[in-house]
Amino acid sequence: MRVEVEGLLRPHGLRCLRAVPRIDGSLYLELEPGPIRLEWCGPLDEPARPGLVAPAGAEALLPLLGPLSARLGGLLARPEFSLLAFRNQALPRLVLDDSVVRTLLGDCLVPGRTLWFDYALEWMHQDAPASFRLGFRSHHTGIAFEVRQAGAAGPGELVLQGPLFELALLEDGRGQAQRGLLPHQVERFVGFLLSRSTHAGMRLERSAAPGRAGGPTGGHGGEPVSVTRWGNPLQWRQFFADFEVERSGLCGVQFTDPVAFVLHGEAECIGVEPEPFTPLVGFANLPWPRPQPGRSGRGSRSFFTGLVEEDAILGGVGKLERALEAALGVPGVRCVQLNNTCLPKIIGDDARSAIRRLGGPGKPPILDLNTDLEGPERTYQDLVRQALEAARRGRPEGSAPEAGWLNLVGFPPGPSRAELAAELGFAGLEVNAWLLPELGLGAIGRYLGGRAGLIYPHAPWLRLAEQVLAACEVPLQCGPAPFGPRGTRAWMEAALRAVGAGPERLERWENQRLPAVEERWRALRSEASRHVLGFVVSPDEWPRLWRPELQYGVPLAELLLDMGFSLQVLVLGARADRAALAGELGDRSALLERVALEPFEDRPQLVARLRASPAAAFYSEVAFDTRLTRVGKAQFHLGFIEPGLEGGLRSVERLLGLCRWPFYRRYARYLEAVQPG
Repeated sequence: MRVEVEGLLRPHGLRCLRAVPRIDGSLYLELEPGPIRLEWCGPLDEPARPGLVAPAGAEALLPLLGPLSARLGGLLARPEFSLLAFRNQALPRLVLDDSVVRTLLGDCLVPGRTLWFDYALEWMHQDAPASFRLGFRSHHTGIAFEVRQAGAAGPGELVLQGPLFELALLEDGRGQAQRGLLPHQVERFVGFLLSRSTHAGMRLERSAAPGRAGGPTGGHGGEPVSVTRWGNPLQWRQFFADFEVERSGLCGVQFTDPVAFVLHGEAECIGVEPEPFTPLVGFANLPWPRPQPGRSGRGSRSFFTGLVEEDAILGGVGKLERALEAALGVPGVRCVQLNNTCLPKIIGDDARSAIRRLGGPGKPPILDLNTDLEGPERTYQDLVRQALEAARRGRPEGSAPEAGWLNLVGFPPGPSRAELAAELGFAGLEVNAWLLPELGLGAIGRYLGGRAGLIYPHAPWLRLAEQVLAACEVPLQCGPAPFGPRGTRAWMEAALRAVGAGPERLERWENQRLPAVEERWRALRSEASRHVLGFVVSPDEWPRLWRPELQYGVPLAELLLDMGFSLQVLVLGARADRAALAGELGDRSALLERVALEPFEDRPQLVARLRASPAAAFYSEVAFDTRLTRVGKAQFHLGFIEPGLEGGLRSVERLLGLCRWPFYRRYARYLEAVQPG
């Protein structure tokens, strides 16, 4: 930035000695000759603030203020200056829940990649909804901070205070002289980023305390949505399983190319870490088919370092290097994926140095499964980013993308994919590449050669598209997910619009495909109208039923109503009144006519409501949910529901079969004595 500014100043005999951005949005410029200091206020949420302001007595600089302001504004629009931008300006409130790290820091800090002076960011974690911690480390010592809500009691020495949050120093192993510089260092980096994530109009929304059973705490209030977390006090009424589903998606990632997997760790890691060649046994019902053994590309291999006690003392880098060398030598593999587990991190094995030493031109790229990030979603994003970079490096220089047809991003695997491709074929479209949740350098290469892309409307895919795929030149649009005849028609319309096709193709598809499907749909809908399906939600979880991006892309309540089912929703707390929840639906509030709402306050009341409910089955993402079977209810989840026209018909048939099945209604009295696991 200083060099860019000097380009304008040098013809006028001036030099820029320093250019220092400040927390308050100003940019301090110190010029020479003479103690001339310019104050610059950037593009904040206060349009009336001026641009460059010259001090009194510096009238000679006035003609330069306009060109300098324009130059600085142009610099801030460039990617390398993205950390200077003000984020979340359109966000009305800061919610202190398990997403606060992503809100405040976004992609600004990446463990193992972010440097602060001579310190590297080593870890970021969140143990409570109202705070999270950051750890930096150099060769000699470490520094750790806690970010927490303003005014909250907590450990450490306060080094920065703001209206919404404060920053406390927990650990600093440096000498006293270096520690004296800490307030200035914080202001220039960690505090700088945090301050740019909030604005004057933002209000703080504290998470509810998790202590009182039955209190109106939402799915993200007090405890993370993790149904298998030991000692979780909200487990009795949580029927969603975000963390387990995300982790299962990461553990079950499949490569469409031949790859070599290296697991660096001890024997017990095999039972809990991603392993591509064994079937998954999870605690959650997944919204997609479970990966089968051997689904990764033909010719893939797996390697395991098998660390033992001696390695924990002397180090396991030697074993890691031998495993990587063997993996790189497998004939035909397109890439190597390394999973560096907990033990080698604790003992200090330098896996990244081993990757740099053994990798290089002419060898398959090594992708590092970085589980140091704050969650499975960020880990997956980082893996996709590495694969994208590797695919780009592998393309011949000067090659132009081929004019393909439509890329489909994030669509669930399974038989419905072939059916969706066939539907596009009826309209004269061809699928150029399927990308995500599977990965493959070949698939990414095809993606880069596509004409346009359509992304599945699931929030993690949308964030990945914004933060990773946006760097590609292929236009990517978000359309509705193709569930049921109505949703599939809207999806076909979005696909045709993405590639610039005319309405006559949509009309051709409608005439060929819809009449027969809609006839069968109406017949199934008639039977479904005699059945009720149920949900258990907190007020914070209520939007999951109506917003597809929050529920793996599925418009869950609207789809079930369109199938003909009636719904009963048991809502935690006093906000279960129809007017309050209808207000959140806006112009779709008429859908509530076939939705019965009933409140519950505590665990015994929930059990009684479930037992008395007319619903034949309740929604739960918890595998083998005995909370339902003990009260005579069957269980359904997103695994019952498929996209596409034929998939929609199969979905209704599955749900009807479940409603007809009398097993749990008939034998519930024998299951009541079974205690929850």
